[in-house]
Amino acid sequence: MTEKLLHLRWLKIINNIQNMKKIVKYNIIVSFVVMIALLASCTKDLTQVKLEPEIETSQVEDISSYTAVITGFVVASGDGYSEKGICYNKTGDPTIDDEKMIYEGDDNNATFKVTLTGLDYNTKYYARAYGINTSGVVYGSDTTFTTLPILATLTTDTATDITGFSATSGGEITDAGGAEITDRGVCWSTLPNPVIDNDSLTSDGTGIGTFTSSITGLNGLTTYYVKAYAISSAGVSYGNEISFTTPIAHITWYVPGDHQGWNPATAPTVENTVSDPNTLSGYVWLNTEFKFTPAPNWDNSWGDDGADGTLDAGGANIAVPSPGYYLITVDFTAKTYTLTKTDWGLIGGAVPPYDWTVDQNMTYSSVTGTWLLTLSLNSGDMKFRANDEWVIDYGDTGADGSLEQGGDNIPVATAGDYTVTLDLSHPNNYTYSLNQWGIIGSSVPPYDWTADVNMSIVPGTNQWTVTEDLVVGEFKFRANDAWNVDYGDTGADGSLEPGGDNIPVTTAGNYTITIDLSTLTYTMVQN
Repeated sequence: MTEKLLHLRWLKIINNIQNMKKIVKYNIIVSFVVMIALLASCTKDLTQVKLEPEIETSQVEDISSYTAVITGFVVASGDGYSEKGICYNKTGDPTIDDEKMIYEGDDNNATFKVTLTGLDYNTKYYARAYGINTSGVVYGSDTTFTTLPILATLTTDTATDITGFSATSGGEITDAGGAEITDRGVCWSTLPNPVIDNDSLTSDGTGIGTFTSSITGLNGLTTYYVKAYAISSAGVSYGNEISFTTPIAHITWYVPGDHQGWNPATAPTVENTVSDPNTLSGYVWLNTEFKFTPAPNWDNSWGDDGADGTLDAGGANIAVPSPGYYLITVDFTAKTYTLTKTDWGLIGGAVPPYDWTVDQNMTYSSVTGTWLLTLSLNSGDMKFRANDEWVIDYGDTGADGSLEQGGDNIPVATAGDYTVTLDLSHPNNYTYSLNQWGIIGSSVPPYDWTADVNMSIVPGTNQWTVTEDLVVGEFKFRANDAWNVDYGDTGADGSLEPGGDNIPVTTAGNYTITIDLSTLTYTMVQN
């Protein structure tokens, strides 16, 4: 190929390439113009389209007994909302004609939160978001929630049956607060405001209503604070606080032994006092051996293994130095004991020799469990004392027939013959009496149960006697011309019982009648 021909071909190729660039450039320019036109057209259409208003209910949170927080969400605004919020009720499909809470926050936010207040506890609610626009009300979907229960409402009962060891209380649950009561009872402490986590408590069932609680394990002479409680899923609720003070913790130990057949159920007792709550004491006639039991049975017992005055649980029988009437004392805390043998007498200006120098000895009656002395007294004063000395003595402070250690002198207002009785058989209730005796009845003058025939003492004994003409009928013995103390014969066997049956007289005649107050027997001898 000639050089000229080659040159012509290259010029043609270059020319084609230049033409192609112009076409591409043109096409690009045209495409860009078309695109701009299309975009302009689209923008104009979008500004003219309005989506339908739509609201959705999003979530429920922070539910309490009386409040809940509900979130709504604006899906589409349409022409905008003049009001939006949450409506709710207890039946379903709530509308703005039911309860509603209006959203008061920023309208530009798609989400909005509303706090519902004043709700009922433990109640199921239906709720949904709403929005009001020019075309009406738009609602979201329903959601449900249940408010929480509240603490139960209850009261505490006043304490009753209070002893030194226990009391009775309880309470009444009037409103469970919408939750099941899973436990109830009372709690107590020696400090105010007891709570179940820190203090003593009872457990007395479930549910609402009344309940009774036994408070045990108490100490004597102590003030306690008590509140009823109830437990539910809402928590622990308490009633009002009450308080009470226990009396002395009354402790009684029984003293069985060979003096009474080793039977705790019928054994004499030792007990404590208010003035000395840790010491048990009492007077008991002992023979050779005995033990202590804290109840009227043999479930537990205390003896003395070493004969050293110290008590041992289940220990050996306690030996008695010699038979007699003993003052027994027990230190309840130290578990030690003492035995003091006593013989009793009267002394004073009213008692022979009427000058407070010599005791007149009394006689112990195993039948009555009392000490007796029948004698002539002057008007004046007297006292009881043990072992002819002033270590243990009793008087009557208050002149009420009750004896106190070291108490006031006992007055004798009128001189005469008396049987003086000292009764130390009941711990914490030591008593005495001064009695003159007689007979009364339809067989005794004046034969109409209106007046006594007085009896006379038999010197050196505890007997009274009278000789009288009797008619067929009945009679009884009585003291001091009154019915406070009288004896009859139930069974017609010659033995006397307090308040017993009338004694029959089947044959009229002159009789000598004698009563023996040591043995509680009597005789009728026709002369």
